This record gives sequence, C-alpha cells and structure tokens, in this order.
Amino acid sequence: MIRRHVLAAVDAGVAAGDDDAARAALRRIDWILRGQARRRLEHALIEAALATGVGVLDARLQGALGHP
Repeated sequence: MIRRHVLAAVDAGVAAGDDDAARAALRRIDWILRGQARRRLEHALIEAALATGVGVLDARLQGALGHP
C-alpha cells in the first residue's frame, strides 16, 4: 500500500516538474503511513538525482550532507 502512495506522489512530482509537489501529495495520505512513505519518497528522489546526474538537492539535503 505504501508503494502505491509513493508511486502516486512521484507521478504528481513528475507531472508538476517539482519534487515539492510529490511531498505535498504525501500529506494527503493516512498519518500512520505518512512517515514510512515520506522516507521511501526521499530515498527515491535521491536515487533519481544520482541516476540522472541532476543536482537538484534541496536545502535540507544539502545541509545534511554538509554542502553550502
């Protein structure tokens, strides 16, 4: 069930061209599933950025990695 929500969020993000739209899509799911779904989405976004070579790391991730 979580996978379905994450895939729907990824689809929303791709359609909008914005990873924040994907995160917003997860805000509408049941609160019990939200944490795990958010972790899986963030993992998928990182994997996609690494696989495509696109450096679209948001400020939170850049700070966590120690990048300015």
